[in-house]
Amino acid sequence: DDTHRVDLSNPPSYESYRGFLRCDEIFMAGLFEEAVTQCSETAALDSTFTAPLSSVFAAFVRLNRPQEADSVLRILETRRHLMTPTELLGYEVNRAWLAGDWLGTLPPLRALLDQDPRHATYFATYAMIAGRPREALDALSAGRREGLQPETADVNDYILLFESSWANLVLGRYEEALDDVRECRALFSQPLGVSDRVLEALALVGLGRLDDLPGVLDEIERMEPESGFTNLDPGRALRHVSTALARAEFDQESREVAERSVAWYRAYDAERLRTSIGQALLQTGQPDEALSLFDAAVRETPNAPVVRGCRGIALAKLGQTSAAEEELAVLAGLGELSPAILAYYRAAVTAHLGRSDEAVALLREAIRAGRGYWAFTISFHLANDPLFEPLWGYQPYEALVGPQG
Repeated sequence: DDTHRVDLSNPPSYESYRGFLRCDEIFMAGLFEEAVTQCSETAALDSTFTAPLSSVFAAFVRLNRPQEADSVLRILETRRHLMTPTELLGYEVNRAWLAGDWLGTLPPLRALLDQDPRHATYFATYAMIAGRPREALDALSAGRREGLQPETADVNDYILLFESSWANLVLGRYEEALDDVRECRALFSQPLGVSDRVLEALALVGLGRLDDLPGVLDEIERMEPESGFTNLDPGRALRHVSTALARAEFDQESREVAERSVAWYRAYDAERLRTSIGQALLQTGQPDEALSLFDAAVRETPNAPVVRGCRGIALAKLGQTSAAEEELAVLAGLGELSPAILAYYRAAVTAHLGRSDEAVALLREAIRAGRGYWAFTISFHLANDPLFEPLWGYQPYEALVGPQG
């Protein structure tokens, strides 16, 4: 997106501007750790030039480091008087983002979109997370360039097609979602990432074209994990596909794909990815084996919400209600440690204990408490989350996680 782009009508010093151009190059290459260093050094050259500092903020967001992003935003707050109108709009977007106020990001984003249709992908990203896929798709359609060829397409075209595929998928427009992601493949010679292949797989599931699925899954298994914003590895990608199959009532196929996820995790790093293996085992219908992994993980990291939450789910699936309730109590006792994530896992355990209304209330609390990266990870695949399988089809849950506009 264009978070780091600014209006340079108030010229900085020559050295600062040259440094910012280097920052922009590093940022667009996806080298966010290096961008933090370069942009911080550039920001120190001229305190009246806020663009490099905005790039530091954006890099921290992509590195999933919300506390550091917050500290940069506090510095920018003291320099608002130095910002141009365009920069101020970007600042308002960032402030709402870090507060987890997704709807609050949309008014300044609409103003930016009115100024320049190239902000379509920027707007669409936030609109999707805010649960507004139709608004996202409208913006993307307006910003779409016709007649693209491999030699004329650029990174913004790639992002636009990816976002459009995502929006169409959420809206149940599976044929359109498939067309968009396959146009990406035709236009860009470099291998598509895990996220792109997941979109293709999910579209095929939505269309019921399971005969076309094995080749896509084979490609996913051969890919390297993504880093940064999506932080998606092939094992988790396969779990997403398994979930979509389960939602579509392809139960046998769902288990088979979940088994492939287990196999990928074990081959990649079985010791480090023990909890992820346990989560995949829950999807294969093996809560007893999953529980043994969560038990081992609890001994090593007793205060990790993901471990406690997943252990509670496994216990509930095995009918060990009292022990699952104990895990809920542990989660509640972890205090202010990542409140959104604590509420998320409490909601998941509660759902598996059969208390649907309470689970939905906790999930709503998780979304409301979310900020930065945490809220993004909760909302990105929430409508097809395997940890909330007991709530699938339950109207209050579907209303909470489904498209809002």
